[in-house]
Amino acid sequence: MRLRINFGEFARRKLSFAVSKKTRAALARLRYEVIDFVKDFLPHAYVLDLFAGTGIFGIEALSLGAKKVYFVDKSRINLEAISKNLSKLKVAKERFELVNEDVIKALTRFKRQGLFFDLVFIDPPYDTLLKVDIKRQSEYVAELLARSRDVLNPKSVIVLKLHKKIGFWLPEGLGILEEKRFGINRVYFIVQVEYVQEEFKDQIKRKTRWQRLGHLP
Repeated sequence: MRLRINFGEFARRKLSFAVSKKTRAALARLRYEVIDFVKDFLPHAYVLDLFAGTGIFGIEALSLGAKKVYFVDKSRINLEAISKNLSKLKVAKERFELVNEDVIKALTRFKRQGLFFDLVFIDPPYDTLLKVDIKRQSEYVAELLARSRDVLNPKSVIVLKLHKKIGFWLPEGLGILEEKRFGINRVYFIVQVEYVQEEFKDQIKRKTRWQRLGHLP
């Protein structure tokens, strides 16, 4: 499979991936709109790409001037493919780190090490989440968000991509700034309410309740 980079220094470059059944490439329109929404955050940013898969979100971030991207994935095959593509693009080694680790364990370690990020991409495998009940789905996603919140710099953004049938609960202090719908996918742009401008706070706080089946109240 080949994916084209949309933005920045590496725009229009095509990358190759040997994608397994468990690795899903983000849809082209979804990826374009997500990166377009957050591109102003990316120059000089520290970025965390969780469940990295092809790593395309993190690579787009590097293309737009991110200072460093951490790619986290349990699959060595995925990380090797990301490494090969970064080498092809001649990205300096100090601008990325490949982390072959469970996401929750990685987030716990990052907090312990005092690492903080300006943008976090979260794209958990929905085929696994859809196999469990909605309570367990919400608990797992809430834990991902809470642990991501713990490694956020002020005025940072979490981008959460989920299947529309997956429900979740927002941990205290986080709110949904924007939701975008792409077929069966929902993308939520989540921020720390504390650092949001006053005129947006009421709107965001109304969206911090139970998010059942991906639909906002």
